[in-house]
Amino acid sequence: MIELLKLATDPGQALINIKQKRGQQASYKFFGKDLFFISNWKTSQKILELEGAGKVGRNFLYNAKKPTFGDGLFNSHGETWANQRRMVQPFFSKNGIEQWEGVFVSESMKTVQSLTGLDQGSNVDMSLELKSLIQRILIGVMFGSDDYEYSVDQELISSIDIIVEGLFPSLLAETLGKGYLKHFFFLQNKRTDNAIRYFHSYVMERISTDNDGSLATLLAKTKDRSGCPMSQKLLLDEAITIFLAGQDSTVNTLIWFFYLIGQEETIYEKIESEINEIDGTIGFDAINKLNYTKAALYETMRLYPQALALARDTDQGIDIDGRYINPGSSLIISIYAMHRDPAVWANPFSFVPERFLEEQSEAQKGSFMPFGAGMHNCVGKYFAEAEMLIIIASIIKHVRLDISRKLILPKISITLKPGNLLTAIKR
Repeated sequence: MIELLKLATDPGQALINIKQKRGQQASYKFFGKDLFFISNWKTSQKILELEGAGKVGRNFLYNAKKPTFGDGLFNSHGETWANQRRMVQPFFSKNGIEQWEGVFVSESMKTVQSLTGLDQGSNVDMSLELKSLIQRILIGVMFGSDDYEYSVDQELISSIDIIVEGLFPSLLAETLGKGYLKHFFFLQNKRTDNAIRYFHSYVMERISTDNDGSLATLLAKTKDRSGCPMSQKLLLDEAITIFLAGQDSTVNTLIWFFYLIGQEETIYEKIESEINEIDGTIGFDAINKLNYTKAALYETMRLYPQALALARDTDQGIDIDGRYINPGSSLIISIYAMHRDPAVWANPFSFVPERFLEEQSEAQKGSFMPFGAGMHNCVGKYFAEAEMLIIIASIIKHVRLDISRKLILPKISITLKPGNLLTAIKR
């Protein structure tokens, strides 16, 4: 039971401890609820298949997520989710994201220009630079070119940090204890509510402006299979979901990436050498040539996946590997533990980009879930990957940084946030 309590203070380590002490299918009973922690990729795949068949779901978290996400893709279910996914998916497909290339490139170069304008030896707050850059990109994509010229909204950045930190205890309380534990987080709940109000008002104001080519405007004009457009309420929920999820997880991953390569000079030099071979603007064509850089990004997402686990509840009694699971049980797919499983990954706690240059085993492919998995996998995975690679390549190609080697530990949050700022010195 100590392992469960540690989930509230160090969830990553707790998931590994549960696997080490209880095995790949660890069971508990907490507040009268059956909990199963799964850290075996084959069993995880079976659970996701059962989700596709409608036998397990994520609906039990609906009320906990609704104040933030409403009926956006991160929270909706049933026909609402299916309609939303069909309408949103085309804009985030491999072909669909091409229309956002200009925003990725131009905003990345603004950051490059800002950094190159600094004197040699200047201190650089890399965390703030990356947060500001991602915010500008998402404003440009979501709300149009007229809006992303606005100066960075520091209160918006702060609100998003508060929201994702506040969501963690809420979702943990719902998963482990049917919501009974949420009353222990009264003060944090109040801060989160205030942040949600500010964030929602910001997004609502932006989507009220019709900007041709903005994602919000395109979504408003999209129709489902029955010919009905997305309602204003669902448009707001979707804009909130995309803007919040797309900002926090991407920023975190980029900070972890620069932190990790800053600790390994040889890896940094390999990435720098590969990027410097590219002539001209770093766009979609260029990033397709960055095999080692992409491998380093994947290795970052293996070590620091933004979703530590996927939580599903059984809607009916099911059989998992010969074991009967009662209706209403929670199934927690432990992504963090699978990403660091020594039976699957050699030297699992080390940063080794080369492992993603080799042919992946079936176990590695099945265990690697940086964008979730199953029917509810992240709709923005191609968008996020291209965005991050363009940012990484643009900065490294034009700016030489000595990245601080000060230890950064994860912070408790719904995503795997760095616990303190990443800094660098401009050479």
